[in-house]
Amino acid sequence: VVNLVANLILIPQYGAYGAAVATTLSFAVLSVLPTIEVRYYTGKTTLNRSVFAPIFIAIPLMLAAIPVFHATPPTLLWTFGASATFALIYVVAVIIVLGFTSTDLMVIRSFEDKFDVSLGSFNTILRWFS
Repeated sequence: VVNLVANLILIPQYGAYGAAVATTLSFAVLSVLPTIEVRYYTGKTTLNRSVFAPIFIAIPLMLAAIPVFHATPPTLLWTFGASATFALIYVVAVIIVLGFTSTDLMVIRSFEDKFDVSLGSFNTILRWFS
């Protein structure tokens, strides 16, 4: 319902950008509803720093990406390269701010054991940010 209404409002004026914003808005609403339900039934909130930190990292990064994408040529190679660069910056920023949880470490270690690979210098990064 949210997506349909937002699309009806935004697409005529903004086109594909309006559709993207409408979809993002509907996903945000869809993500918030379980949080409200958990709060209603348990009286506890699931909102904490680990939920909001990635959002607060993404907003300034997105604002920095807009002029970069407008300045780069609209070719697939440039778009892919700029997207990959900003994705890498985002991942590194999230790791610096939040670090690795015990669950993250368990998954990474199970990958190492299951595929019999050595993470090498990545182990130093894991120890540093956990």
